Amino acid sequence: MPRTDALNADLAIIGGGPGGCSAAIRGAQLGGKVVLIEASKLGGVCINTGCIPSKVLLNSARLVGQIRQAEKFGIQVGEPIPNIEQIMARKQVIVKKIVEDLTNLLDRSGVTIISGRGRIVSPKHIEVDQAEGHLQINCAATIIATGSRPASLPVNGVELAVTTERLVNLEELPQRIIMLGGGPEGVEFSTALNELGVKVTVVEMMETLLPTEDHEVGRYLERILTELGVGVRVATTALSISKKNSVKTVSIQGPKGRELLNADLVVLATGRRPNTKNLGLESLSVASQDGWITVDERMATNVKGLYAVGDVAGGGLAHVASEQGAVAAENAMGRASTFDERVIPRCLYTRPEIAAVGLTEEEARNQGLDFKIGRLKMGENDRSSILGEESGFAKVLVDVVTKRILGVYLVGACASEIISEAALAMQLNATVDDVARTIHPYPTVSNALRMAARNATK
Repeated sequence: MPRTDALNADLAIIGGGPGGCSAAIRGAQLGGKVVLIEASKLGGVCINTGCIPSKVLLNSARLVGQIRQAEKFGIQVGEPIPNIEQIMARKQVIVKKIVEDLTNLLDRSGVTIISGRGRIVSPKHIEVDQAEGHLQINCAATIIATGSRPASLPVNGVELAVTTERLVNLEELPQRIIMLGGGPEGVEFSTALNELGVKVTVVEMMETLLPTEDHEVGRYLERILTELGVGVRVATTALSISKKNSVKTVSIQGPKGRELLNADLVVLATGRRPNTKNLGLESLSVASQDGWITVDERMATNVKGLYAVGDVAGGGLAHVASEQGAVAAENAMGRASTFDERVIPRCLYTRPEIAAVGLTEEEARNQGLDFKIGRLKMGENDRSSILGEESGFAKVLVDVVTKRILGVYLVGACASEIISEAALAMQLNATVDDVARTIHPYPTVSNALRMAARNATK
C-alpha cells in the first residue's frame, strides 16, 4: 500500500522558483523550520526554461551581431556561423550550475526540499503527492509560489503553435518563425533569432510593441527591429493557424487587410496564466481576480496564514518574486514587512537594451500629473560612440512641483545595468537635481542618465 508520512514545520512553501526559494531562505534565516515543495525542477521557469536560457541565447546572438560589425572597429573577420547545438549545450551547463548552486544554498540554509505536488487542505495542513505515497505537512503558515504557464490564443489551429520553451531547446535553427506577441518575451526572442539568421515576423494586436511600456519606446523598437530585417505587424490579430506538409500558415488581420504568413515555427508569446489548478484554493475561498491570487502589501491572501508571491499573484518578474517571497516569509515568521511596488525596474535584453523604472509617459498623463521630460540621445554619449552602439536615448520624467523622479527609460548599451541607479534614486526620493549634480565617471554610458536629468532641470 502507498505510505503516508507526516512532517511538522513552521513554514511550508509550494513552488521552488525565485519567489519560493527566496521565501524558504528568508524563513530559515529567521530561525524557522522550512519545507519547500517542488513538483518539477528547482529554479522554476525562470532558471530552467525562461530568464536564464533566453539570456544565454541572447548573449550568443549579440556576439554574432558584434562580430558582423567588427570591420568598423578595424578588425577583419569572416562571417560568424552560429552552432545552435553548442549554444544549447552551453545553456545547459549554465542552468545546471545555477540549479546546483541554488540547491546547495537551500541545503546550507537548513531548508527541507520535498519533491512532489502540494495541495492545500488548510493554511496549516498540506498534502504532498509523491510517487511512493502521500506526505502530510503540518505548518504554522503556507506560501503559494507556484508561478505561471504560457497563455494560449482563442484561434483555430493554435495547437500547431509552440511556446517559447521550445526556443531554448532548439536542435536546429528554423529558417522562418512567426512570433505571436510583441511583449517582452516576444521581442527578446525575435532579436536573438534574427541575429542568428532566422527570418522573424512579430505579430502584435496592440498599436505598439511593448504595449504596457512607454509608447515612444515601443515605436522606437519597432523601427530598430524593422531596420534589422524583422517583420513587424502591430494592430494585427491572428485569425487562424494551419499546416500543409511542414509549413505553418498564419492568417492575420491588420491595417493592410488580411494576410497569410508562412513559417517553419509559430511561437506563442502572448502572456501567461497563473498555476492555481488543483491547489485546493476553491475549497478555501481564496480571493482571486481573473485567476490571479489577490494579496495585500504583506503578500497575505484573504485567508489567515496563507500567502502568495510571484507570478501566481501577478508578480511577473523574477526579482519581484524574490522580494515578495522574502516579505511573505518575514510576515509568516511574525515580522511586519510590506512590499513596495512603486519602484520596480524592468529590463529587456534586446539590441539595444531597454530598461525602465516607474511611470510611463502615458501613465503620468492619465494620472493628471504635471511633469516635464529630460532627454539625451545615446548618440550624444561618448561611451556609446566608442562602443559603436549609438542607437537609443535616456528619458527622465520629473514632477514639476516636487522635482521627484516619476519614471526613467533607458534605451541603449548597458541599460539593464544603469537602471538600478535610477531605481535607487527613486527609492530614496532623490530629486532630479540630486541626480544631475551627482558626478559620474567619464566616459560612461551611465553619464547619459545624468545628462538627461540635467536637461530636465532647465
